[in-house]
Amino acid sequence: MKKITTLLAAFIFLAGIARSQSVAVSGTPVTPDASAMLEVNSTAKGFLPPRMTTVQRDAISNPATGLMIYNSTTGCLNYRSATAWLELCGTCSPLPTTANAGTDQLNLAGTAATLAGNTPVNGTGLWSIVSGAGGSFVNASSPTSGFNGVAGQLYTLRWTISTPCGNSGDNVDVGFAAAGPNRITLRQLRMQYQGQNIKITTSTQITGVVISDTTEKNVSRGTVILQQGTNGMKVFFGGTAANTYNIGDSILIDITGDSLISFRGSLQLVATIAQRTAPVATGKTVAPRTMTLAQIDTSLNAALGSAWHIENTLCKVLNTTISGLTANYSGENNMNDGSGSSIILFTRSQATFAATAYPTVASTFIGFPYVFDIKKEYQIRTLADVQ
Repeated sequence: MKKITTLLAAFIFLAGIARSQSVAVSGTPVTPDASAMLEVNSTAKGFLPPRMTTVQRDAISNPATGLMIYNSTTGCLNYRSATAWLELCGTCSPLPTTANAGTDQLNLAGTAATLAGNTPVNGTGLWSIVSGAGGSFVNASSPTSGFNGVAGQLYTLRWTISTPCGNSGDNVDVGFAAAGPNRITLRQLRMQYQGQNIKITTSTQITGVVISDTTEKNVSRGTVILQQGTNGMKVFFGGTAANTYNIGDSILIDITGDSLISFRGSLQLVATIAQRTAPVATGKTVAPRTMTLAQIDTSLNAALGSAWHIENTLCKVLNTTISGLTANYSGENNMNDGSGSSIILFTRSQATFAATAYPTVASTFIGFPYVFDIKKEYQIRTLADVQ
């Protein structure tokens, strides 16, 4: 009985102190700060508030102003204002280093390459294959990993740097030359142009489907527009070469010795008449991409050597009206689809439909865009391209 009486007296004494003094919770003796009623002191552990979901938080009856909990639904600290629950969500740290996969490596001899990703300051990196068959990494965790592929294949590889706060990724293209003549894609050909005209000095071939028309004469003599996938290329065989390819012809051209140039703002391959060969197939179909004039306008601002440039590829524009000084197709007329940009509809005076009146109502147009000097233009092939 005496022990119980002594313990009770001690509790009463401590309660009196707690009412009048600050309290410190610490693994070692510490004097609480005079401005704090409660101080928690540690260099090894943190303060853990009650953890609950949003539903559980909202079930608290008459929460006091200043009440704090950790919301496991949103992952944020919550505190109660006079009228509502408010959230404290800090920025996650550390954020991953911005990934840089290095510069593209195209037409490599052999089947091996050394990658050049950046070393993470925050996070860990990992290579992955976005597209391309038969490739493998020597060490996918190394920014400078070796990469082994297959001759004639183009690979898109991704370097991703990750932390618990997220990830950052960047792509790089790696392509290996094919055995024999090096057959490259139109995308690879375009990407060889980096602001200066170049000459194709190695044995190289390209292939594509003709999207320009022969009979309606809305492209200059000797000019053929090819498309492969989402990339296009204007090929010029010379002003004396007749246009003999039809829409849908699949052709294979040896472009060894040819020049890839910027001609009045558009990329062009200058070939020779001798390189013009018979189609390897006919009747191929290229489906146009549906785009607004504003999207076409923006896309044509890309550098000519960019991988996804849309010039000289088939595009479909809906609900478009035409206006001009005359009522026929010949020359320059304005296209407007209400998207905020206007592009020139250009028709050569030599085109068989040049004197035909353009529609006076909104119509759908199929054609290919490009830049001529500083003007953004669009051409149809035949009147069948107007619907």
